[in-house]
Amino acid sequence: RPERTTSVALVTDMIPEMLGFQADLPQWREKRDCIHLARRCLAYTRHCVHDMRRLYIASSAGRTSVASPGVGEAFRLAGDEEVAAFRARHGLAKPYFLLSGPREPRERNGRALFRALARLPGRERYAVLCVGGEAEIAAESLREAAGVEVKRLALDDDGLRLAYAGALELVHVPLYEGFPLAVAEAMRCGC
Repeated sequence: RPERTTSVALVTDMIPEMLGFQADLPQWREKRDCIHLARRCLAYTRHCVHDMRRLYIASSAGRTSVASPGVGEAFRLAGDEEVAAFRARHGLAKPYFLLSGPREPRERNGRALFRALARLPGRERYAVLCVGGEAEIAAESLREAAGVEVKRLALDDDGLRLAYAGALELVHVPLYEGFPLAVAEAMRCGC
């Protein structure tokens, strides 16, 4: 029985709780139960520990500590030839901005990039590469970025490494953040 089994909960963030997601959904109830039942809770950052203590004071006081993740060896600098081959393989001829992970306002504010691009003179010279997140790019985002090529790819770690290495910039616009792993990955890849 879970309540009798010694466990440690690894909590990556408190985004659902802090942004007021529907608390009665099964995944958020299970998260809450795990935190309550765990003997110890590990969180990626001190800020996340602070949020846990504030939201789950009775169950997390004295039982939470930080265990920050590292960036895997897959994320490293890439050579110019590797990046050129990646860009050719995926038809990325224009300089591109990279959006990694969710784009929709529920967790991230990827639309902020599309709104900014709508105001950028010469925007047709640029592209946006979306990796991960929703399978479809919202029609509203595509309208806002009219004239900008927008592409979405599903990539493994090596492909993501090359996407980071070839990007003008990683655009990371969270509404609330736990641990910005994509930022750390991008930095390791020279983005």
